[in-house]
Amino acid sequence: MRDQVPESMRGGGGVNEQTVTFGEAVYEKKPQRKFLPTLSDLVDRLTIVQQKAIFISDKRDEYVAEMNLILHDIDLILSELESRGRRLGAREVRAIAVIMLTNRFIWENESLARLGGPEHDRRLKLTHSVNGVRNTAKNVLAEIDGGRHDHKIDCFAAELVEDFGDWNVFGANGGSHLETDAEFRARLEKRPGFGLATHSRLFTASGDELDTLASSFFSERRRPC
Repeated sequence: MRDQVPESMRGGGGVNEQTVTFGEAVYEKKPQRKFLPTLSDLVDRLTIVQQKAIFISDKRDEYVAEMNLILHDIDLILSELESRGRRLGAREVRAIAVIMLTNRFIWENESLARLGGPEHDRRLKLTHSVNGVRNTAKNVLAEIDGGRHDHKIDCFAAELVEDFGDWNVFGANGGSHLETDAEFRARLEKRPGFGLATHSRLFTASGDELDTLASSFFSERRRPC
């Protein structure tokens, strides 16, 4: 703290945890916050507020104002990282994309779950599962600045409902490892009767062949690898 005291105030005074003194004057130090949003927290909140600004239009001005504050703080963090020779790379950009996508999916899925019906329980499980993916993406982003990690990601493996999409973007263990193209290919080749060649034809086939391949794909993806 002493380094933050102006040079003109250092010679005749002292510094302790509560006050700064100079001559007869005693200046109280303002308490500082210790638990502040990290980069991953700010990015996560930014994606949520952006959605609200779009879909809750009557409160748009409030959300835009909040976004501007978040953007300001993100700029400060990125500047500090750059001063340390660290910059966001493709891995972090992908994690941000996953955070945005999961928050959007959770929003939509929770809205449907609130309607009730036979899919209610499955959609609640899906929300828990995708939230685990979101937390894992935040952990990936947190690695760039040493931010806090959320260790509540175990719901990923236990509650993933693949009928609503293959959310296995971080590998089977639910860790912060981003699945590479080679790992995806290896995992796909383990699916009985549906290898990489068949998967590739999904993007070129048409008509009856496409219908057959699609049926095979969605049937096989429900089987454990």
